[in-house]
Amino acid sequence: MSIEFCKKALAAAKEDNMTAGIQWTTSLLGDIYKEEGRIDEAVSLYQESIKESKKKNDLDGEVNAYSDLSSVYLHWKLFKQANEYANIAINLATSQNDTYPRLAGSSFVIKGEVMYNMNQKDSTRYYLLKADSCFKGIEYDSGQGEMDKILGRIMIDSSSAKDIQKGITCLNSLI
Repeated sequence: MSIEFCKKALAAAKEDNMTAGIQWTTSLLGDIYKEEGRIDEAVSLYQESIKESKKKNDLDGEVNAYSDLSSVYLHWKLFKQANEYANIAINLATSQNDTYPRLAGSSFVIKGEVMYNMNQKDSTRYYLLKADSCFKGIEYDSGQGEMDKILGRIMIDSSSAKDIQKGITCLNSLI
């Protein structure tokens, strides 16, 4: 049922040429398809979103769509593709002099999660620190929670009791 609502909303957004509505609905529908295991349909939607965003010079939409692609591949443990799209999202998000901190930070978080899942702990920390520098001074809800979740998981994986305790504290802050 939610798929049908999303399809109707997407059609209406396209009819009215509402870029933000198209991006948001495409992302939501892609996420539903991803959760249902319909990876080809999710990827197709995200690629359509990239194409539309490029046509409209919508950098935010383009970065979000590449991040969504990275996320869907990460969800299905296709790390090479997830890493590739995370890199594109970062390059786009940081290509402007007046980078949007939330956009760049979120891209670094996704890259950090990809690195974590590829068992690249040092790289994970590097990208999370980059994300943290982007999130300074903006609302916690802007991606900081996702960053804290990954950082907490890294610390819990540590052999140091002090790091494990820090990881638990980090994860408890999300509750």
